[in-house]
Amino acid sequence: MAELAGVTARDGVVELKNRYWLLRVGVDGWLDPSYLFDVERNRPVADEAYAYELALAPKGDSGFTGRRGQTSGPAGDVVTTNRVRFRGWAASDLPQGGKEVRFTGRFDFGLLGPTDIEIEHVFRLPDTEPWFEEQIRLRHRFGRDVHEVRNIRFGFRKTIFDRDSQSWLHGADRQTVVPVPHRRRWGQIVDHRVASYSMSDLVPGNWSGDNLPGRGAEAWIWSDGVAGYLIAKYNQEEMEFSLADGEFVLAPSKRADKYYQTFNSQIAGGANTCFRFAGAGRYNTVPEAVHDLGCDAAIEFGATRIYPIEGDWQEGYKTYKGFLLEKRHRCPPDFDPPLHWNELYNLGWRGGDNAPLQELPALYAEAAIAQDIGAEAFYFDPVWDVIEGSSIWDEERLGPLAEFVRTMRDRYGLKTSLHLMMHTKNLAEDPRIYRRRQDGSIDAWPGLYSGGRICAASPVWQQMKIERLLKLADAGVTFMMFDFNAYVPPQVSRKWIEANSSACWDPGHGHAVPLTLQEHADGLLKVIQAVKRRYPNVLIESHDRVTSGMQDFHPLYFQHGLPDSFDENWGFEYMWDSFMDLLSGKALSLYEYNLAYDIPLYLHIHCGQDNDKMLAFWWYASTCRHLGIGGVKDPASPLYQALKRAVATYRRLKAFFTRGRFIGIEPLVHCHALPEEGSAVFVLFNLGSEPITRKVEISASEVGVTALRSVKNADVCLEDGRLSFTVEVGPLSPLLVEINTGDQA
Repeated sequence: MAELAGVTARDGVVELKNRYWLLRVGVDGWLDPSYLFDVERNRPVADEAYAYELALAPKGDSGFTGRRGQTSGPAGDVVTTNRVRFRGWAASDLPQGGKEVRFTGRFDFGLLGPTDIEIEHVFRLPDTEPWFEEQIRLRHRFGRDVHEVRNIRFGFRKTIFDRDSQSWLHGADRQTVVPVPHRRRWGQIVDHRVASYSMSDLVPGNWSGDNLPGRGAEAWIWSDGVAGYLIAKYNQEEMEFSLADGEFVLAPSKRADKYYQTFNSQIAGGANTCFRFAGAGRYNTVPEAVHDLGCDAAIEFGATRIYPIEGDWQEGYKTYKGFLLEKRHRCPPDFDPPLHWNELYNLGWRGGDNAPLQELPALYAEAAIAQDIGAEAFYFDPVWDVIEGSSIWDEERLGPLAEFVRTMRDRYGLKTSLHLMMHTKNLAEDPRIYRRRQDGSIDAWPGLYSGGRICAASPVWQQMKIERLLKLADAGVTFMMFDFNAYVPPQVSRKWIEANSSACWDPGHGHAVPLTLQEHADGLLKVIQAVKRRYPNVLIESHDRVTSGMQDFHPLYFQHGLPDSFDENWGFEYMWDSFMDLLSGKALSLYEYNLAYDIPLYLHIHCGQDNDKMLAFWWYASTCRHLGIGGVKDPASPLYQALKRAVATYRRLKAFFTRGRFIGIEPLVHCHALPEEGSAVFVLFNLGSEPITRKVEISASEVGVTALRSVKNADVCLEDGRLSFTVEVGPLSPLLVEINTGDQA
């Protein structure tokens, strides 16, 4: 039985303890939660003064502090602090058992800084769960001034290299930190070059002055491959990331001598190296609420939860999935999305490759192919509307939408799905819908068939879009993709998106000037929710609300699970060269996503680029719960027939891939289980040019198989609670091993 969490106070220290954790918080004048100890492993997780770094400037000043104590404005404009005066603490019971302890304090900026900025630092220790949680709130109590937050970084510190003894502490030289839910993001908008960071990497300034990791993530795994910790940030109110970095901290032996007077945290000399984690901070300008501290401002950061993990990064990813499942980010148990046929791969797209506009004869020919292949829905990519982004069905060219939907259903047995653009190619809509630059001009959409970007926070645009989308749903459309919804203000731009970065400066829209990322995302969500409230069965995929599909700028759970929100995330743009994205390693990020996430992914792929073994088809079928296909048209071709056979198998086993439990065994070995039916499908891949032997062994209880009724494509053994088999997978091929799937239709 777990030891109940308890709180004690003595000699200027408050202790919070249960069987898993011990937290010591100094309260003797200064607030300092400096010591966090893993009781079961007998290991300190934090052992240095807590980082409370905060730098402020008068609002409107143009100075900037990039490093502590440095400004580009006049001397004295920026004030910094790294300490908090203790004010009080109080303990209360958690609803499910355990303790929550709240500490309050005031930031000390010295004689020249403000005196009215307070912090509430909260720690939670449940009785029966192994996690530890912290949360931070800031309050500008009785404040009359407005302060611009130039820098903010709070966090625990763990000494990893001790300069007095010249040694790595507690095995730090064997430890790495790994971001969640993508390790590298190969080939995406941001390629972070490496999948993990050693403690040596984290030495500040180790790489030409750029501190690593230098990025935010939803969570971090800190581990030596055998045991470690998941450090997860969660915030559904605002975009926010978990931060991890290295820091030089003056060794205790030097804090009393003259060296202290000249210490520079970036040029350490004899300082210790610390790993700084958890807490709160800013990445890519978010959370935006902490840009300024206005009069009587109150800011609440998302909670950080720390879990102990056993194993490597994959175990950490699985732990993160469990955390998100607890937060209700899950695949619905009856999830059954239709297999899409995307006409774009055969017919092209005027706005992308200047192809002719699709007309009914060509569309019906595509529908006939979709029917023959075995697809379940016709997915109409851009240019079904009168002008791209208008969301008004082009009746003159395509006839009434209701008639089109009926024809697809009655003649071809297909549902109708539509791609949506939020931004528009039309500059002649209501002038109140557009994003406006500082000079009042419309934020123009450059390139082929140029148009205007919309302001998602404009009530006029929201109402207009809602009315038009409801008409589409009224006519029988069953799926909508929310795409071309990017909003990348200049302050978060990178070289590769500077041409597309802008902000909305129109005060008539009723939003902050300039428009914030949060307001933009909230505006899109309002439209999604209006459709779902009227038509809850319409399936909605939403691209991310910053870079529209690349998803480097907000957590992938962000806004999912809210009332009437979207159903699916986008599969990171692996739609154009799907086969090579797999061979190159880019698309391995889909495996990582499925380890960490249960929220369905949607992606369509160009099957005309696949090989006749259907390697890419099965990879994306295994990693995207909602799949779209296209790109073949000659029934006499081997590739067409290979796809048709693969689709027949997919349809027979579809429940495993859409609503089944994804179990990642290794990147190229996946299991899809239906535990309630005692059945499973294993999908194994070989990306090389020679046959490869793969051996699989897994707990039968994890899969939910208690007996072997039928087996296909392998000699499977069930013994001592373990499932095992050994198979040979051919070159550039997938292999499906079926267990007890005989009852599947």
